[in-house]
Amino acid sequence: MTATPRPVLDPCVLTAAPETAHSFNVPTFPGLTLLGQASFSCRTDEADVTGVWRNDNTGKLYYADDCDAEWMPVPNDDLTREDLIPCTVDELQAHLDKRLNSAEWIDDRATFADAISALMDTVRKVSARPDTATLQLPGFPGLTLLGQVNFACHAEEVDLTGVWRDDATGKLYSGSDYYALWMGVPSRSCLEQHELVERTPDDVEWYLNDRLARVEGMDDHAPCIAAIAKLMDVVRTP
Repeated sequence: MTATPRPVLDPCVLTAAPETAHSFNVPTFPGLTLLGQASFSCRTDEADVTGVWRNDNTGKLYYADDCDAEWMPVPNDDLTREDLIPCTVDELQAHLDKRLNSAEWIDDRATFADAISALMDTVRKVSARPDTATLQLPGFPGLTLLGQVNFACHAEEVDLTGVWRDDATGKLYSGSDYYALWMGVPSRSCLEQHELVERTPDDVEWYLNDRLARVEGMDDHAPCIAAIAKLMDVVRTP
């Protein structure tokens, strides 16, 4: 098959503003939220974009490149879900930077870089872990909350496990609670004292590490590992 040549158009067809490029939107998919798209075309007769999606349940990120042009005799096939590439925030940033750096036809790079920066601000905002200092498990009469670890993978979830010590006997107890902020659940724990489980220090450490091992979709385990180590230092302190 003979490739359709790209036409040489009058210079007035060119523009450096991403928002004035050929109107083209990447598709949406069930269960995924489209966070936005970055343009890499400076022509008004074509579009060359990277779309970014986020899984509504797991928080995982995906990207895909797509293009379209008015001068193409047949419209470009739509993206499918199988075309989406899973990525971390850093991998997405690297991909967008690489695309911009290789786009030699773009003269006004600052405008395109600003658009990429705005998209990445959105991505980082929805991918950030919540501030667990403001989302505390409850205190109970006669028990002291020694600390808590958040096992959630993305901002709309808070999945906490806490450890309490009996002020009179020194016995240890653990308990867990889950918030789904996107479900409209109040940011206050509904955990009750009778749900706590008595544990030894070794049992607490095993339980926390087992919880971490069972988490799906967490790209970086380091923050949880550090939080577990910090909590266990308190637990093992008489």
